[in-house]
Amino acid sequence: FTITIPASCANAKVLVYYTDYEAAAGATKALINDLTLSVTDANSNTYLPWALLKSGRTAASVSAPAIKGVDSLNNHEMVEIDTPTAGTYSIKVEGTAVPQGPVKFYVVYQTKLADQILLTYPMGGESFVPGTTETVRWDDVPNNTSPYTLEYSLDGGTTWSTLSNAIAANRRYYNWSVPANLNSGNMTMRISRAGASDVCNAPMALY
Repeated sequence: FTITIPASCANAKVLVYYTDYEAAAGATKALINDLTLSVTDANSNTYLPWALLKSGRTAASVSAPAIKGVDSLNNHEMVEIDTPTAGTYSIKVEGTAVPQGPVKFYVVYQTKLADQILLTYPMGGESFVPGTTETVRWDDVPNNTSPYTLEYSLDGGTTWSTLSNAIAANRRYYNWSVPANLNSGNMTMRISRAGASDVCNAPMALY
């Protein structure tokens, strides 16, 4: 497949996903069909997906940060490219091992402009339960240096209450202990920093 990445793009993500068959009970590897994802730019630079360390399979290795390489363990893989050069990119999905084919798979991609912040949870339509803790998440450019402000509104965005205006620039989440006395069927949330902001795509419920 080919896609076009526009100029001034800060980040691009390409994802492949497919439904796999179940492995035998007690199998050392759960994956049956192994599809491999790679992305190549116009200069023949090839990008591989994020993957966990494979050596040892110890608690330390699976808890370590992911690296970029061939993933032969999962039925979903994601290639991420920071500050990609504008142009045409080739997406290759290869059947490394397909003992129970054919396999129907999906390829999706996302490009994010240099000054664009995206609220990824909640997106709208979810329900928060007062008295519980919810983790609010967002995506942003990797080199952001501005602190974040997180707010919520109980009236669809007419008035806002601030949860924090000093979330560290390298953070992409916030754990909110939802007050037990809040109630709303028209709630929304907003994440912002210098020059950019994003809000839920639809109303939320809080009860």
